[in-house]
Amino acid sequence: MQPVGLIFTLYYQDKISIQFLILIPLLVYTCLFVINTAIVLIPVVNATALFALTIITALFCGGCSAIMNGGLFGLAGMLPSQYTAALMNGQGFAGLLVSSLSFIVTASTSRKDICNDDDDSISKSDDSTNECDKTVDYGDFIYFLVATIILLACVTFFQVLMRLDFVQQQIHSRLKEEENYSTTTNGQNIDNPIISGQGDVHILKGDTIPQIQMSSMNFTTIEILKKLYVPACSVFFLFFLSISLMPSVFAIMRSTQNCNPGSSRWNNDLFIPMLFLLYNIGDFSGRLTAQITRNYDVFTASNIWFPTILRIIPYTLCLFCNADNSRLPFTLNSNAAPIVLSVLIGLTNGFLGNIAMMKAPPLVSAEYASKAGTIMVCCLIMGLCMGSALGVLNVYIITGSA
Repeated sequence: MQPVGLIFTLYYQDKISIQFLILIPLLVYTCLFVINTAIVLIPVVNATALFALTIITALFCGGCSAIMNGGLFGLAGMLPSQYTAALMNGQGFAGLLVSSLSFIVTASTSRKDICNDDDDSISKSDDSTNECDKTVDYGDFIYFLVATIILLACVTFFQVLMRLDFVQQQIHSRLKEEENYSTTTNGQNIDNPIISGQGDVHILKGDTIPQIQMSSMNFTTIEILKKLYVPACSVFFLFFLSISLMPSVFAIMRSTQNCNPGSSRWNNDLFIPMLFLLYNIGDFSGRLTAQITRNYDVFTASNIWFPTILRIIPYTLCLFCNADNSRLPFTLNSNAAPIVLSVLIGLTNGFLGNIAMMKAPPLVSAEYASKAGTIMVCCLIMGLCMGSALGVLNVYIITGSA
């Protein structure tokens, strides 16, 4: 559903208000989580109905996520670049929070036996009833309840945000530019006007430079993408590689002391949650670093592709880390390898991704900054979608099964 949401956002962004693109998906999200929170408290649930509800929820959440992110980054594109960075930082913090909670919950419970695949311990229900008999898990209920409360808070604070004088001023200034500017000529045809990042207009044909105002130009999505292709391709490739490793490949990594007699929990059931936590620490740290150093143009919109391509090196090394049932000819037989690589992959993902997202909107004139922000997040989400497919292939390459 995310590709459908992306197409909807790109096509209707100029026809629907930013508030609609953000608020409606948030409300749908909230309703879905209210329903799922209530179901947690039901001890007997029809298995088919539960499966159908799960699939429908996932589909709607995917579509709403794409539409809402398009609206959010479109709104951020209308504001100074540090607001795009703040949005990226918020996403990084969400990942860090979830991985931290997962690690804490795992560490606070009794040691999980990951070395014994004894199926006899699994209770089997009568298939003829087609019902799931379960005890109410109040831990799951709290997770869903907290998520629902946060979504309700997001709906409320978004309404407050849109009423702030600063935000209103920025939005009105963009709308005023679009209303007041029109393309006019002094009897001269313009064959190919190009808008620079500073808002300059260059005429490729014609002896005189007519009076031109930019907003009424039919500046299509493809034409904007031509201005953004370096950071757009970079952010696509960044998240394409990252999601192909996290969580699929990291989830099958194992400590070299895994299941050894006397080995600690760090080498057993806490090893994978630790890798997830380290990745998210690196990712969040990278995003913060990018925002702090945004005025130092070490990496720009024109050269961001180079460090992005270099990430193929740690990506390849991750495939050769010690993994469960690995069939590769050799592995990096060290616990340091997955630990260092998880931090490195996360750090570069957060840093370079934030840089690319911040540098893109200024490449077009101000009235197209919102569209540029939406295009960038579309490239990011497409990277996530295609990267998840590559993750399945990576697991098959390593283990011989998906």
